[in-house]
Amino acid sequence: MKTSRYKLLLVGAALLAAPGARAQVPPLEPLNAEARYDVTFNGLTLGRIRVSYHETAFGYKIDVDTETHGIAAIVKSEHTDTVAEGTLRDGQYAPTRFEFKGDKQRHATLAFDGEGHITGSSRTPQDDPKWRPPVPAEALAGVVDPATGFFVARRQLHDAMDSGGKEVTVRTYDAAHLTDLNVRAVSPADLVIMGKPQRAINLVIARKPVDGYTEKEKKRYAAGDPPIHFYLSADGRFFPLKVEAGMKWGVLSAELTELK
Repeated sequence: MKTSRYKLLLVGAALLAAPGARAQVPPLEPLNAEARYDVTFNGLTLGRIRVSYHETAFGYKIDVDTETHGIAAIVKSEHTDTVAEGTLRDGQYAPTRFEFKGDKQRHATLAFDGEGHITGSSRTPQDDPKWRPPVPAEALAGVVDPATGFFVARRQLHDAMDSGGKEVTVRTYDAAHLTDLNVRAVSPADLVIMGKPQRAINLVIARKPVDGYTEKEKKRYAAGDPPIHFYLSADGRFFPLKVEAGMKWGVLSAELTELK
């Protein structure tokens, strides 16, 4: 390893390891890009994810389009599209739209008031409430959809690191599951993305079921949720570079392969 990169690694490790120390974090830049991530399992192609990020001083929109191909399409071909958008005021994200579309007429939407609070939801097909308990309306106060939750966690983590912290928790709702997402910066990382060296921040995401989960889902989480490593660029872009999840038989990965 070159001396300069070694020094950067030590500096990054010190910033992440020192609670209360003020990290030299550059200002957060608006997220605007068209990106493609290739999904693999132990190196075998499973599909791709296309993400459109759009953020201004006044609002945001994200469109996540996923599709299986390669070996995964032999087992199950699937296509989904998730869109979320809203306003941005004084660093606060207020969603106005969330919609999920999947194969077999799967569809979910959330309704919001003028302040970004969830006022209702719809889901097709509807689950039997005896099988999946509905989330009470009062539990949705201060909750955002999962796509908006990405923007919220990204900004909150940036601000936390700028103040010497390294951990945030965001509560999300997808019209079925109420979930706490804990995001923690654990170390700097050196990646090779699209053939080029890239400095990154290694985050660990832990999911905690809160409500709306079936008994089978609860048992699965109780048995141990695989650790999810989320890598953001170590600069003002805080751009998503790669996601890895350790599974029973290997590693599931989504890595940036195109950027516009």
